[in-house]
Amino acid sequence: MKKHHFHQGHPLEVIWSEAAATPFVGLWCHACNRYLEIREYPTQSLVFYVASPLSAATPEAVQANMAAAERYEAEVGKLMAADFPGEQVYAYAPHTSLPNELDDSDPASREAAMAFDFEVLRHCSGLVICGPVISAGMQQEIEFAKENEIPLYRFDGGQIEFM
Repeated sequence: MKKHHFHQGHPLEVIWSEAAATPFVGLWCHACNRYLEIREYPTQSLVFYVASPLSAATPEAVQANMAAAERYEAEVGKLMAADFPGEQVYAYAPHTSLPNELDDSDPASREAAMAFDFEVLRHCSGLVICGPVISAGMQQEIEFAKENEIPLYRFDGGQIEFM
């Protein structure tokens, strides 16, 4: 299993950079002086946020959930591109890589990750709910999307439906 460099106790900041050549949301670690994660928003593109479970009882199960998120991200990107022909479409699941930087079991790290996720979601064209289980984190993302009038979609493994 890959050894992680967790940033527990490091001051973290979520940054929205609209003025950049390509606007982005980044999670900046002040102690390491680098971005832990960046999500770019190319002009005239549609970005769909992929929500699926991350937390699990064991590190192996967390890794399995990260792998599932990667599969969802690929499938959602392909299907949404087909649903929006002529558009530049991206799917993004922050939990495919962010858990390599932040320990999901550490409350402060989880809070920083969720703050990043909400800022990413704020700039997305929709939230796609994936998998048969809605975790506590997913429920928070769904509520955030509803509060901010971000369209919700459901991916059942074969198709995506508007909710």
